[in-house]
Amino acid sequence: MGTEAVIFDLGGVIVDFSHMAICARLAARCGGSARRVYADIFESGLEEAYDRGLSTAEFHRLVMERTGADMPLGEFRAIWSDIFTENREVSALVEGLKGRVSLVLLSNTNELHFEHVRERFPVIGLFDELVLSYEVGLRKPDAAIFRLAVERSGTAAQRCFYVDDNAGYVEAAAALGLDSRLFESAGALARELARRGLA
Repeated sequence: MGTEAVIFDLGGVIVDFSHMAICARLAARCGGSARRVYADIFESGLEEAYDRGLSTAEFHRLVMERTGADMPLGEFRAIWSDIFTENREVSALVEGLKGRVSLVLLSNTNELHFEHVRERFPVIGLFDELVLSYEVGLRKPDAAIFRLAVERSGTAAQRCFYVDDNAGYVEAAAALGLDSRLFESAGALARELARRGLA
């Protein structure tokens, strides 16, 4: 069966990022350690709740409360979001696929992060469909979010090629019938696309 849709993960594939950069900046403001801030936000379930649709205002309030930092939302927005760099080789692959297959972006992300990425990286505008955890209230590896991505692709799961840097998510997608591969590098991805007649 030919590939009719390519479903991309965002973080770790199209853009790289560092959660610890956020934590170091917040720790500098609250006098704590970056490790403690990481536990307060990323190990407590708070960041996951934000990815699932918790409002930005409430997330900001809870981060300030838990870390002891004190800053307005505008300042927090910059600290929280200025952590991304584009993998331009992958963006070039996305550009080469435009118009040839259905392009779907499937991401565990939150409002501030996605707004920042969409504003700064034009590659996001190439996607035909966006399946974003904070908008749909689902998060990988929930099977429902993969099914939604397939539905929005407009084709069958077996005709979708899915790439992600998280092995667990790749396995979850494969269990649902998607042609799934772990992202290792832009070069390796280009070879996988070429095997499917797409590069």
